[in-house]
Amino acid sequence: MLSIILKILGILGIILLVLLSILLVILLLVLFFPVCYRIKAEKKAASTDEGSGQPENATPQKLVFADLKVWWLFGLLRAGYKYPEPGVLKAKFLFFTLYDSGADTEMSSDADLRDEDFETDKTDSPKKNTVKSEINPPKTTPAPDNGRDVSRQTVTKKQDLSDVTNGLEGEEATSSQNKNLFEKIQYTIQKFCDRIKNISAKLREIKENIAYYKGIFEEEDTKELLKHAAKRLGKILKSFRPRKLRANIFFGASSPDITGYVCAIYGISSPHLGKHVIFTPDFEQEIFEGDLYAAGHTTVFKVLWNVLMIVKDKRLWELRDKLNRKPN
Repeated sequence: MLSIILKILGILGIILLVLLSILLVILLLVLFFPVCYRIKAEKKAASTDEGSGQPENATPQKLVFADLKVWWLFGLLRAGYKYPEPGVLKAKFLFFTLYDSGADTEMSSDADLRDEDFETDKTDSPKKNTVKSEINPPKTTPAPDNGRDVSRQTVTKKQDLSDVTNGLEGEEATSSQNKNLFEKIQYTIQKFCDRIKNISAKLREIKENIAYYKGIFEEEDTKELLKHAAKRLGKILKSFRPRKLRANIFFGASSPDITGYVCAIYGISSPHLGKHVIFTPDFEQEIFEGDLYAAGHTTVFKVLWNVLMIVKDKRLWELRDKLNRKPN
């Protein structure tokens, strides 16, 4: 019985060891196997020949083409994007499509077509005939003319009393209107003063915050932290630099001065770009054409390691507490 239990435990240990080794291999592949990329881009002017159907004085149309591909583990996992056609982003694992941005647009267009098929024309619905009935207006009989003198006397007395009361009410109304107008003026003045006080308090608070944060970024620990973060980010960007770079660019700005500045920038950066990058300036016309080919690779380990070195720094967390004004 004990030997059977030991054999079962041994088999389970071997299975666990195999699973752990598989997970370790997958982890090492994810961390250290390079992720490769390739970029192809081209920009040129469309030809304005006689056979193209365009007039001679027409401005040439600019055509842009781009092709981006990213793959990992010899193309086991890959993604691609092309512009302008088909203009969709696709990601595949072996022969299975993981993501296709063009599928969403196709589904939405199909749904629109189905909705149009089931729409009914409201104008084809039958109309109901309505019949208008004419109603004779009732005849009014004149009231008897009795006791008009007495009613006139009572009406004149009531009018006199109403005139007196209306005069008194008018005086009271004018006095109340003046009082309300004075209260409104006083309220608006006080409201304006309160608003000025609030604005001055906010400006004072903003000034204090600017001075506080300025003092934080002027500290030596913060400056050293920013230098360390810039160094690590530079290493991350360096890992993405293309190993192969070829370019042939024709450039001309609207002003010759700008073209000269761009030439100066190219002259400074040309030792780092390599001899396969050719820049041709044009000081007479405004133009930007050319082609580009870039390919390179990086690893997840390089990115994660540099990010971990930034996160591991204690000065980063101290800076976070200072920015949130938390007590130490």
